[in-house]
Amino acid sequence: VRRSQADRFYRPDGKCGCDLHGGVTAAGAVTLEGIVNKAAISNAAIGAGILAVADATATVTMIGCINEAAISTANEAAGLVGYINNNINTITGCENTADITSTGGSAAGIIARFGVNAAKADVDKVIIIDCANSGNVYTDGTQAGGMLAYLVGGTEIKGCVNKGNITSSNNKAGGIFGTSVKDTKNVCAITVESCINYGTVSAPKVAAGIVGRLGRAVQLEGMNYMVKNCINYGDVKAYTAITYDKATLYIGGIVGYAYGGSLVPANGVVNCVNLGNITADRSHLTGASTLYIGGIVAYVNAANFECKNNVNAGLVTINGEVTGMGNIIYKKNKIMPS
Repeated sequence: VRRSQADRFYRPDGKCGCDLHGGVTAAGAVTLEGIVNKAAISNAAIGAGILAVADATATVTMIGCINEAAISTANEAAGLVGYINNNINTITGCENTADITSTGGSAAGIIARFGVNAAKADVDKVIIIDCANSGNVYTDGTQAGGMLAYLVGGTEIKGCVNKGNITSSNNKAGGIFGTSVKDTKNVCAITVESCINYGTVSAPKVAAGIVGRLGRAVQLEGMNYMVKNCINYGDVKAYTAITYDKATLYIGGIVGYAYGGSLVPANGVVNCVNLGNITADRSHLTGASTLYIGGIVAYVNAANFECKNNVNAGLVTINGEVTGMGNIIYKKNKIMPS
């Protein structure tokens, strides 16, 4: 499907009550270009302004598409794409300007979820280039992200900007990217490069200015990840509206939780800057709860991890007190210089 910018896609009814809703549902090779959605979507299971679901046969290319209307769903919700199953897909120069809300699934400004089968040893990936989100993103379900919320597979996210507030009331959130699945055989790398977040990020388990949770628990060759040349201006907060018992929280300026391994070249966070304040409050934690908080990375679980040329200028505050943990990361319960 190709549409020029002048031939704008417009649904005047404003709302939809169907299970899957977006401009199209895709199968096969699909190109979507210059489409603008101006109509709100609500009461859908999965919904997005342009593309609701791309099935297992789909390879999606999306160029210069815009969502300008609110999206509210029970599961995956996004400005551009609700759910892409697999293959190699490219989203370039797209934008969401409206609020995105999910009551039970992943939510993002651009793509809510990519990938379906963590056991599949393949090279599925989604490429997101020069995209922007200015809408607030909120989920009561799982992950939230400015560009991408939930990933099974690989991704390249480059040159993207988020200006909306990103909130998960129940799980993980990142200003650019929410979380990657920790157990997968997909052998694609993850790269987040030259991205900027201005929005406030809040979640009760993992929250960070750029990426909430990154990497895989067990790595195979090719599963490297790198966050580089990114800037976070937004405040990062532990979501405190819910009380958690025996919980573990990871709150970071750039990355919240980083899995790793012993791969060469090493996974890592390089040449990044955090200017946002990082805040946590233990009052909503009970029992044997644990809090990890850091100006660059909150926690690293890796034998080989590169963290260099990063700068944190934000205040790191716990229970209203500024700590001395601004320019450090935690690595397996040990403090490392950034």
